[in-house]
Amino acid sequence: MAWMSEDLGATWTHHPLNVRDMGYAPTVVRHRDRFLLMASSSAVYAAKSPLGPFEEVERIALKRDRSMPDFIDPMLFSDSDQRLYYYWGCSPAGGIWGVELDSNDVTKVVSEPQELIPFDPKKFPWEAVGQWNQNPRVGWMEGAWMLKRGSKYYLTFNAGGTENRTYAMGAYVSDSPMGPFVPQKRNPILRSVDGLITGTAHGSIVAGPNDELWAFY
Repeated sequence: MAWMSEDLGATWTHHPLNVRDMGYAPTVVRHRDRFLLMASSSAVYAAKSPLGPFEEVERIALKRDRSMPDFIDPMLFSDSDQRLYYYWGCSPAGGIWGVELDSNDVTKVVSEPQELIPFDPKKFPWEAVGQWNQNPRVGWMEGAWMLKRGSKYYLTFNAGGTENRTYAMGAYVSDSPMGPFVPQKRNPILRSVDGLITGTAHGSIVAGPNDELWAFY
């Protein structure tokens, strides 16, 4: 389903979509003259409007080897030069991966897939799973999201386990959408372990009115 607001969130209108049961953690991006939609391990769908109707294209022709995480929590990113990228990752000990896609045929891969953000609990203890980040062998790096600001690329991710209050969002930065990425100075960028709202992760950051940044999680 989709929800639309014309007043920045005070009221919402529900718009049923013509696709069902695609999988969880969907992503949608405007690429050239159409909108691309996919979910975890799903095919890619395309439409002229973000509200559809969507038509199935095909699955991205990327074979998984043992070094890669499953194709879960996808993120599609269309750059200002109209090149297209695919990010994913959701595994207990793996990181966030990325690959460039053919901008004309979104199902084709045109670069080697790379691990862009590794799971590193020794350097970043907040990435470990647990209510107190007590399990350094498990991280569940997931929920990749790409944001471009000026000439910089910010790749955000989530770790700590979605069921835990320590679930948080971090960010790496690069001069290129395929890296190399380095952790930004302030990490994690969203983390709340006390009070009513905890586990402030698995979200997205977008530019809103007046070029302000809005975070959703």
